[in-house]
Amino acid sequence: PNWHLIAVPIGGQDINNFVTNSANDILINGVDYMLTPYSNSFITSSPSAWTHWTTDATNPTTGAGNFISGKGYKIIRATDGTVDFSGSVPVTDVSIAITKPASNNAWNLIGNPFPSSIYANSNADATNNFMTINSSTMDDSYKAIYLWNPTSSSTEYINQASVGSYLSPGQAFFVRSVATGATVNFTTAMRTHQESAVFQKMATTLTPTITLKANNGSVIKTTQIKYIAGKSLGLDPGYDAGLFDLISSSFNLYSKLVQDNGVNFMLQVLPDNVYDTAVIPIGLVADAGSQISFNVDTANIPLVTKVILEDRLLNVSSEIDNGNKSYSVILSENSNGVGRFYLHTIVSSSLGIDDYNQVTSLKLYPNPATNVVYVKGAINNLQKLSIYSILGKRIMTLNRNFKAINIASLKAGIYFVKLKTKKGTKTVKLVKE
Repeated sequence: PNWHLIAVPIGGQDINNFVTNSANDILINGVDYMLTPYSNSFITSSPSAWTHWTTDATNPTTGAGNFISGKGYKIIRATDGTVDFSGSVPVTDVSIAITKPASNNAWNLIGNPFPSSIYANSNADATNNFMTINSSTMDDSYKAIYLWNPTSSSTEYINQASVGSYLSPGQAFFVRSVATGATVNFTTAMRTHQESAVFQKMATTLTPTITLKANNGSVIKTTQIKYIAGKSLGLDPGYDAGLFDLISSSFNLYSKLVQDNGVNFMLQVLPDNVYDTAVIPIGLVADAGSQISFNVDTANIPLVTKVILEDRLLNVSSEIDNGNKSYSVILSENSNGVGRFYLHTIVSSSLGIDDYNQVTSLKLYPNPATNVVYVKGAINNLQKLSIYSILGKRIMTLNRNFKAINIASLKAGIYFVKLKTKKGTKTVKLVKE
């Protein structure tokens, strides 16, 4: 048996009657029933956040009252099987408060309160879906539904970048509240009939997607990149999904936005015209001595697209895929952040990895004291250098004298330098203080 996150899809179910019903076979560990709500009044990863009901007087189910409609609970049976609920069918909208207390733990466990599936996102229903109706209640960097997958013991997401998705009866999930707290609404208009619906039911997708995987020999962690027209290099609320950090881990993988906002992401959405230019910082959490192997799964990306993992510590760029091409490294020290690994894509049927290494070898070295930026690397291949504002306005173009760029005329701020070579194009962020 595995842990599940459930919500009660009826009203008036007494907690004591539920746990003492032998047909439900709720696991008992010592005096603890393996049934508990989640309290975000504690810091993330705190065991105290899960307060189990007990068979003794510590936290007895007698007098606990009914399950709260719209609230989520963690549960595990002693044996595999189903659980039975008894009560009234909700026929009106259900609302539940979510909070971000002083502990700064903004995660809230809620769930579908109806005995029917509900539309999760706009690809399932353009208007009456959970994500759209409750968008204002969720932190901009975490506008997503975070689901626990008991089979893989991992957290998955649904947001507006996902295919048409549905939340089954009894499906609970985490959301991250805005700073002021809010009220989440489950409306009757969200309800839909999905025959034989199961938890995390989704349809197929044609969205170009790269799933980067890191394997430490026993566990595989993933982070995703999707390409959608009209999205940006920065935060796209409802499309980018911040990393679910409620469960601490000594091994993890994530990305930073190309235009970084300081948040770690499990999903980053980019425009569909930046395959040759976007450089994606990859964050890795792993212990020294670990052997990490990187590869990717891709779906619907252009056929001639190559996925490159750059290791700036070892000055190596390697093509990776889900076949014979991977990149492995043994960590000489603990890894906990970004700065070493970067993901690139290139669209070319002829550009080889040797050529690509010449492109990625180009580096910028600013000297704030002199207002000069030095360009190092394969300078002989450099044909044009352009500087753009963060809004995309071209400010400066050089067709010669690439080695030293005078930026005295630039105001303090963030810029992007596009380096066009005989072998390809590279874009680098430049910060002038």
